[in-house]
Amino acid sequence: MDRITFSSIAARDWAIPNAVSAMECGEILYAGSYSAPDFELLVKQDCCLAIESTMIAHSPQIREMLELLNIPVFIDYSSYEPHPLGRMEWIKLYGALTDREDEAQ
Repeated sequence: MDRITFSSIAARDWAIPNAVSAMECGEILYAGSYSAPDFELLVKQDCCLAIESTMIAHSPQIREMLELLNIPVFIDYSSYEPHPLGRMEWIKLYGALTDREDEAQ
């Protein structure tokens, strides 16, 4: 949780108590939905990576704008994994992204 700065899910819509708590105390900021992000906030707060679900494919102009603003876009395809162990492999990727490879392993 300490590596997440923004969320496209409002606090009231989270099912994860730690995420709700982090948003309520301002550790994670709501930055608009995936289809209508707050670009100004993301730039002002130096967003360095947008991790998006495959839903971003429905809004290609959003991805283009993020990239135009020098915010790289990473699309999580873990839901496409046909086997549960394939989905578990994605934990290793997120471990690498957050410098927690040992814990992810």
